[in-house]
Amino acid sequence: MSAAAISWSWACRCWSWACGSCAAWPRPRLTLAGLATGLFAGGVAATVYGLHCAENTFTFVALWYSLGVLSLAALGAAVGRWALRW
Repeated sequence: MSAAAISWSWACRCWSWACGSCAAWPRPRLTLAGLATGLFAGGVAATVYGLHCAENTFTFVALWYSLGVLSLAALGAAVGRWALRW
């Protein structure tokens, strides 16, 4: 299994776990809760990917890891509004 597939798998698992734990939060801030879960999932996925990836130059890490974490945070904010409503 490739490092990217492992990273994506961990991101999905962490996001679903974090969504379940954030469902008990007050309802008016669902976008913020989704953003937080996306940041958490992105951080875990970046960590797992970093442990398996041989590429560790500053440019690669600064650009692609940041984009990956921020994209999962944006996805969490967008989907969290809908997914955490239940």
